[in-house]
Amino acid sequence: MDKQIVAHAWLWRGIENLYLGFKLDGHWRHYEPFFDYMGIELLGKAFILAELSSEYESLKDQEAKHKIDEIAKDIGHDLKSIFEKVNNFMGQDKINQILGCDFDSFTGNQFVRVLEAGYIEARYPVPVSIAHEFPLEGRPGIY
Repeated sequence: MDKQIVAHAWLWRGIENLYLGFKLDGHWRHYEPFFDYMGIELLGKAFILAELSSEYESLKDQEAKHKIDEIAKDIGHDLKSIFEKVNNFMGQDKINQILGCDFDSFTGNQFVRVLEAGYIEARYPVPVSIAHEFPLEGRPGIY
């Protein structure tokens, strides 16, 4: 199993999820954060799986698929953990530098926190949405 095929499959699934996150509207809009989160998760896993290719490239197809599945499940769903793994492969603390940057008045770390909260909010009712931490200036009641 070639690492480029694996990375490509995971990247495309991530892009599909991000597309859905931006495309959903109407009644399904509350699922946007779920797909945004999943898209970022899958992109990170694509990178990690490519870096760990020595664990599956020499295996037969079905064995490789099981190994890839095992690796992906072991990685889990926690974005901070995924980013940490990516950062370890990239070195030079690049991910933490990105997370510390300001993007249109939000830091990368705030973005991750919002994605994590939105992922939960899309799946379960919560008492207070993460959106309430980010009111739009001059627009009362809009977040």
